[in-house]
Amino acid sequence: MRKAMTLAAVFVFLMGCQLLSGLKTGAKGKDFSGKWDTNWGVVELEQTGKTVDGSYTYKGVRGTITGEISNDTLYFTWIEVKGGQKAEGLGYFVLRDKGSRIVGEWGQSNEYGDWNQGEWKGRRVE
Repeated sequence: MRKAMTLAAVFVFLMGCQLLSGLKTGAKGKDFSGKWDTNWGVVELEQTGKTVDGSYTYKGVRGTITGEISNDTLYFTWIEVKGGQKAEGLGYFVLRDKGSRIVGEWGQSNEYGDWNQGEWKGRRVE
């Protein structure tokens, strides 16, 4: 229960960051599908309707992304396992420059209520 509440708080924080940063959403109907070169490694996304599934690799660690598009913003959860340790969190992406770039943030909490967050951005390569 505490973990769910902490993740919910991080999600609300990320949504607030998006609003406060003044990010404008991309044009309606844009597709997040493709291969992206990001500051957190290569991200591959596949969009079906409003649902997006994908994966990423950062420093040899593979993670998964699962999310849904709302108001042209992809809100997602991410999960990765390294050395038997599971890490998970929330994030969002917004399309920019006619769909050639993504900008957003990621967030992560732990059982102590501490959290990390940062920028996640990249450019479409396929």
